[in-house]
Amino acid sequence: MPPLSTSSTRILVLDLFGAILGRDGAINDAMRLLSPLYSDRCRLSELHLEYEFMRHKDHVDTPYIDIVHHALEDVCTFLELPLNEVVFREAVQIILQPGLYADAEAAVGTFLDQGYALLGLPIPDAK
Repeated sequence: MPPLSTSSTRILVLDLFGAILGRDGAINDAMRLLSPLYSDRCRLSELHLEYEFMRHKDHVDTPYIDIVHHALEDVCTFLELPLNEVVFREAVQIILQPGLYADAEAAVGTFLDQGYALLGLPIPDAK
């Protein structure tokens, strides 16, 4: 698509999980923590996202933190991994707090330099 004219843009909406926050990387990091010897990281991430989607679909009003927690439990059950509670809690936090994509910080700086005011709306229960 052609670039937007800044003079005509009033609001810019980005998918935080797709454009700024590296959610897939966070899920990969969590999976690596839970199962360091499992080699197919892509499959683990897909599995987690599938379980997360199913949990959300079946329990629409459930807080996101609970959906992530149960989806990770489902992955561990599927892989028959022993559950270390400390490592498990750390994996949940990794998913709830994904880092920025490498180029996102520069892009955000560019928006600020051009006079945009940025507003981030976090997932309320993931704070």
